[in-house]
Amino acid sequence: MSKEYSTKGQGVRSGLGLAGLLVALVLIMGGVQNLPAWRADLTEDRLYTLSDGTRAILKKMEQPVTLELFFSDKASQELPQLRDYAKRVRELLQEYSLVSGGKIRFNIVDPEPFSEEEDKAAEYGLQGIPATVGGDAIYFGLVGQLSTAEEGGESEAERQVISFFNQEREAFLEYDISQLIYRLADSSPTVVGVLTNENAMGGYDFAQRRPGETWLVIEQLQKLATVRKLDTQLQQVDDDVDVLMVIHPIGLSEQTRYAIDQYVLGGGKALIFVDPHFEMAAGGMMAMPAASSSDLPTLFRAWGISYDPGQVVGDAKWALRLAAGDNNLPLPHLGILGLQSDSLVNGDITTSNLETINVATVGALAASPDANTRFTALLSSSDLAMPMASSQFVALRDHSQLLKTFEPTGEHYTLAARVQGPAGTAFPEGRPKSPAENSGAETEEGAAATDIESGGESAGGETASPDSEHLAESKEDINVLIVADTDLLTDRLWVQVSNFFGQRVAAPWANNGDFVANAVENLGGSADLISVRSRGTYSRPFERVDELELKAAQRFREQEQLLIEKLEELETKIRQLSQDESGQAVVTLTPEQQAEVEAFGQKKLQIRKELRQVQHQLNRDIEALEWRMKLINIALVPGLLTLGVVGLALSRARRRR
Repeated sequence: MSKEYSTKGQGVRSGLGLAGLLVALVLIMGGVQNLPAWRADLTEDRLYTLSDGTRAILKKMEQPVTLELFFSDKASQELPQLRDYAKRVRELLQEYSLVSGGKIRFNIVDPEPFSEEEDKAAEYGLQGIPATVGGDAIYFGLVGQLSTAEEGGESEAERQVISFFNQEREAFLEYDISQLIYRLADSSPTVVGVLTNENAMGGYDFAQRRPGETWLVIEQLQKLATVRKLDTQLQQVDDDVDVLMVIHPIGLSEQTRYAIDQYVLGGGKALIFVDPHFEMAAGGMMAMPAASSSDLPTLFRAWGISYDPGQVVGDAKWALRLAAGDNNLPLPHLGILGLQSDSLVNGDITTSNLETINVATVGALAASPDANTRFTALLSSSDLAMPMASSQFVALRDHSQLLKTFEPTGEHYTLAARVQGPAGTAFPEGRPKSPAENSGAETEEGAAATDIESGGESAGGETASPDSEHLAESKEDINVLIVADTDLLTDRLWVQVSNFFGQRVAAPWANNGDFVANAVENLGGSADLISVRSRGTYSRPFERVDELELKAAQRFREQEQLLIEKLEELETKIRQLSQDESGQAVVTLTPEQQAEVEAFGQKKLQIRKELRQVQHQLNRDIEALEWRMKLINIALVPGLLTLGVVGLALSRARRRR
């Protein structure tokens, strides 16, 4: 009797267990995704986990923000790759809304053709991409607005737009969205203080003896930020300056260098351009080396930077071809370089998605052996480079002479870098005394002379109080971008300027301006925004398949090159055999010529056969790899799970017995 009861009890418990399992399955299928406590990011690069910087920006938000993702769902049915990326963007925006605690309201809009939503997308400035020739436009952008703004009455500061989510910028997807939210939360314009003795912001050009025009890179910045020229004799940087832009610092007093030091240690962001030989310096191209080179040695040492103003990096790979010598032959100019994508670090927002940056007589930067700061290269040379004395480029007439002694070292040299981390002051003894303080007093005549030397300007910069706090160490990690070239800022290296009815029209042919704008935009953001790093990508490439394709392609190119060489050899022989002794062409082929053509035809067929064999072998290797991957995914993993479940069931049954 008890045995029968026990058996029935086990049956009831089994039934209840199955029912409970069914209920749990329904709950999992229906509602687990809405429970934040159950969420887990198992991706390799934690693609769906917001960084600490983004979380800090969301926490500091005072006003709610509405984000509208415009995506043409119906029009993109035939574009699976775009739809996958749209899913990635949508899920990340949902994570923003969840982490914000209700401060971010997220909506999805499908702007169908000829609808009010499409009109709204065009009004907001979103970019429509035609799916096919003559087809409907596809929208895939984001509009952020302050939720407190009245409809139709938003100002530019109350609305920010990502016109189109380019998949090539996927690594910076979180940065772009966080930047949009940060701009809405903090609508005050970035203030850029320009410290330079050059005519970057206009003024009189003594070398050309005429009024100088503002560099276009500065004009471009003026559209993005408030640009202010600072007095080159300043003793303290204004508190409202977000980014200090130092251009070719020559002739700066100790007090001005001290002001830069204290500004950076106090949390200020700096963008510094030095140069071993600035060709467009105030003295012109005939300037002496001392006048055309610039350096901040004491500051660089304090920041852990090594830089030699007497060395220029010559690069044979990126050298631009310019006319040289009496014959004006186009030869590589080792000092004027067109850096391509291989030399631009894509892991930093300042160089992301840029194609070409032109530099001239650029220097080399490196981290000091005892540096406490982090050194990140932004621009670098190729391995076909070597340091060259900057004196060789002074009054250089024929750049072909540089090729005679050029021997690449095989090393890559850093041309621009980001420096971050803790740093100490370059002035451990405190604020240096001015000449007036050393002499005891400054006369009115001396003050007037100082005003004349500085151009009579004091458009920015304060007089430091002797009692002002001296910072011996940085309050937080410093963030400085250093570029060992100033020529890249000048118009001649990146933009073609023409005059159209009295108006300057610019046609950029390099990304120098974009590089500077990206740097200022990045430095001008909050420390939280700057800390948002590049992330991994949603799409996961088949690295092993790509490796096989690359190896086979290399073999294929080798065989193809051999075929081309054979073709050229045949053409040479045919030309020789098809001419008589006087050099006149022969109309008909001789038996010798015919035999030569037929012999090469056989070789050509054999080489083409080898090319097909290489391609067939590539396909076989890939098919075999795909078969193994399918076997692992379809059979092996489920089989192991099944064996594990069966083993667990048998183990539990044994324990019950």
